[in-house]
Amino acid sequence: MLSSMTGFGRGNHRSSAGMVTVELRSLNHRSLEVVCHLPLALQPWEDRARDLIRRQFHRGRITCTATYQCARADAGAQLKIPVARRYYTQLRHLQRTLRLEGAVTLTHLLALPRVLTTEELPQATILWPVFQRALTAALQQLAQMRRREGRTLARELQRRAATIARTRTTIATRAPAVVQQYQERLQRRLADLVPAGAVDAQRLATEVATFAANADITEELTRLASHLASFQQALRRDGEQGRTLDFMLQEMGREVNTLGSKANDYPIAERVIVIKGELDKLREQVQNIE
Repeated sequence: MLSSMTGFGRGNHRSSAGMVTVELRSLNHRSLEVVCHLPLALQPWEDRARDLIRRQFHRGRITCTATYQCARADAGAQLKIPVARRYYTQLRHLQRTLRLEGAVTLTHLLALPRVLTTEELPQATILWPVFQRALTAALQQLAQMRRREGRTLARELQRRAATIARTRTTIATRAPAVVQQYQERLQRRLADLVPAGAVDAQRLATEVATFAANADITEELTRLASHLASFQQALRRDGEQGRTLDFMLQEMGREVNTLGSKANDYPIAERVIVIKGELDKLREQVQNIE
């Protein structure tokens, strides 16, 4: 089953140590890139979080944002106003005594000991199980969304591939008539320019044969059919298929370009344009596939 590279997942878990909430956002990327935005209490577990994400996904730019709410209301940074007030009084006294210029600022006070303190948070070893469960829930939700979007993309890709297959069949049906029509046009022109009976049949046959060889698109049609079959098979396979699909589209594009330059026929040229339009749309959509 194909997976998209775009999606969102959210998970949270609560314990006696507090609550962790994790949000995962995934965007298109040529490889896998994991970006983490974690609070200080969870940063010791960033490498483990990255490993969990890498086990689940292979492509995409995934941003992991986590928040932590400590169970203790008094945990975290605290400002000791009485201590700051005493420091301020003493500094002002020192300033007057030494006749110093300037003012006592907040920056000066915060740099002094015990003005801003940090109460002890739960140990990191206690927080990892909470973080892990929240992250696992977010990963599951993200994977489900990516698979759901992948199914939608696969249906659209199959539909456009089927359009290319039908158009290719129309071209293959038309191709044999191109040489016949060229021969008929050449004979009519010669009849208008050369007296009756003066046309060299051997020369005419050689000219038609040369045109037929140059306009032969049998190999291009065969390879295009082969690439289409491989493309449709890849759409039904599991795992990382985005790069494979993109490569097949490049190969199909080469065959169609050659086909268009060799066909020398307006109805075929029209259908080549249709195929190129479908290939462009397929390329855009394949960029979303993992």
